[in-house]
Amino acid sequence: MRILACGALIALLLSACAAPAGTQPAANAQQTAPGETGKPTRTPFPTRRPPAGTRTPTVDPSAQPTEGATQVAGTGTPGAPASGTAAAGAVTLTFGGALNVRRGPGLAYDTVAAFETGQTVAAKAQDGKGEWLQVEVPNSTGVFGWVYSKAPTVNVSGDPLSLPDATFTDAVPAYVRNCTSHQISLRPGEIVLEPLAQQPANRQQVNPGFYEVVDLTLNAASVTTMSVTEGSELIVTQDGNGVNYTCPR
Repeated sequence: MRILACGALIALLLSACAAPAGTQPAANAQQTAPGETGKPTRTPFPTRRPPAGTRTPTVDPSAQPTEGATQVAGTGTPGAPASGTAAAGAVTLTFGGALNVRRGPGLAYDTVAAFETGQTVAAKAQDGKGEWLQVEVPNSTGVFGWVYSKAPTVNVSGDPLSLPDATFTDAVPAYVRNCTSHQISLRPGEIVLEPLAQQPANRQQVNPGFYEVVDLTLNAASVTTMSVTEGSELIVTQDGNGVNYTCPR
């Protein structure tokens, strides 16, 4: 009797542990709510915190290019846009003396304005070498020109090479021709113009600006002054004695 009783108890326990027919084990069952697609939900990876003492990297706004045309000083028409725009005040210039503002990045461009002692301006772009910087022309909102950052009268705060490169057109060359029989010089720069008989040495390319014309044949006697602008070709037709000459075409 005890043996039969033990057998019946074992059979009863086995029947209770058996899963009902047609059902899957709970471990393999995919739980979905009505209306869902039944795609499994992925458990997100735990967020890792940076070790103590490290800095979370950030994007420098000054490195992000910004579309927009700039107006070239002296032309009144939009110029080529810079490839990007630095954060305002990233590079500033303070002037310890007067300094010309040029139409482009170089002495071969016309002067369009000047900064005075004590003025400060933020640079917008640079020429690719960090030497000439594009700035807003004083008292001309939205008009831009160029200043030489290496001038002794300029104090630069910030790294000019961090500014975006700006595109610009080439300067239009200017020339002065001597049509006298004397050797002539232009000052400053001591640009020598040989007599007409020695052409083409009587013609020289010069930068825009104001010059004094002196007669070297007459011990540097002053002849006149002249203002040279981009694209101009000026002629000297008078020597230090006041003699006038006809310049051949």
